Amino acid sequence: MASPVVQALMEAKVRALIDPPRSWGAQEKAAFLQLPRELQVFYGNREEQRDREVRRCQTERADCLKKLAVAEAQLEEAQAQISKLNEAIKRLEAASVQTETAA
Repeated sequence: MASPVVQALMEAKVRALIDPPRSWGAQEKAAFLQLPRELQVFYGNREEQRDREVRRCQTERADCLKKLAVAEAQLEEAQAQISKLNEAIKRLEAASVQTETAA
């Protein structure tokens, strides 16, 4: 069993490790672990920013698609109402023509 000092040093080293970005492949992750800590922190922070922006854009897209679906449903309903109104106008015009002809 390791001495308490060695154990504490190993635990501190493990806590100091920075996980490679999740989106990186195996080769990139291995190279990341070879970088100096400052670069690991830099790249790790940059990838977190990128991931947040990607998630924000995905959420925005989903919201836009929901709004589009609502707008399309409203448009479809309005087109159905216009169609019904056009049919009613045609019936009224036909009835008006029949009334004029009968008179």
